[in-house]
Amino acid sequence: MSPLRPAIEQALRQRRQHGRITILYGAKSPDDLVHTADFERWSAGADTHLHLTVDRVADRAWTHQLGVVPVLLEEATLATARTIAMVCGPEVMLRFAVVDLLKRGFPPAHIFLSLERRMRCGVAQCGHCFLGPRFVCQDGPVFRYTQLYGLFVEGA
Repeated sequence: MSPLRPAIEQALRQRRQHGRITILYGAKSPDDLVHTADFERWSAGADTHLHLTVDRVADRAWTHQLGVVPVLLEEATLATARTIAMVCGPEVMLRFAVVDLLKRGFPPAHIFLSLERRMRCGVAQCGHCFLGPRFVCQDGPVFRYTQLYGLFVEGA
């Protein structure tokens, strides 16, 4: 969530320039959620929606969704042709989210991914973050999905 927080805050500051803002946020457990102090403010505005999910709950009362982020996509109302999707998290979750977004009709150019590959040198020398012809440390870490065709999600 931290890489997306500035984008959320900017969209809320420029509220008139945006239509509906939908935030889908998942974590392993309720204790793993960050920026919880912002949740009430993020969901308070008209036409602003916050959907939460966690993989598991222990002894804590949880009133939101249980499951992975793509489960939230099933419940969210999104105008796919006019919506920008910004996704961050572990690569396995990103892959599933991209497949789901594409199935829902999102234009590939409207999907942005924040890749969190481990970077050692940070100057495109070690190759640790190499993804096809791109170095995540130098060329990213945020990519439009069209920049990753065939590299990130097989067959998409």
